[in-house]
Amino acid sequence: MEHYSCMVDLYARSGYLDDAWEFIKSMPVDPDIDVLGSLLSACRIYKRIDLAEFISMRIFEKKPEDPGYYVLLSNIYAAVGRWADVKKVRAMIKDKGLMKKPGNSWVQVGQCIHSFLAKDKTYTEHGMLQDILRILSLEMREEGYIPDLISLAEDDNIHEHIN
Repeated sequence: MEHYSCMVDLYARSGYLDDAWEFIKSMPVDPDIDVLGSLLSACRIYKRIDLAEFISMRIFEKKPEDPGYYVLLSNIYAAVGRWADVKKVRAMIKDKGLMKKPGNSWVQVGQCIHSFLAKDKTYTEHGMLQDILRILSLEMREEGYIPDLISLAEDDNIHEHIN
């Protein structure tokens, strides 16, 4: 199944989302969540709402208790400004009682590896890590990187803050 997932990821990252879907349909076995999730992730990048809705429904049938794919679908809607759909998906998450686990990050500074949870300001080196991340962010922007802030949507009114 990992090989199928890799093939879908290769197609999808290259922008060949329809070919990735055809590949999935031609599989001799039922695709697992990782295979479908690879394609769903690419739908966000390429703003393929039609395919994202179809794939997400298949994922929700297979694994309705996983909040990560609901969040991904919400972010796909947010990326194209479909705020009513964002709200609807977030309501689904709440109605189902799903909770997304906070992301865990690792950063190496010199010879020391720092591990912390997303939004955890109690970490002892939080201030120092924030300073380093600000510097890295500035350097990336100087090189032309434009962050996708829409994916950071945490509240229902995020579009008012971004637009």
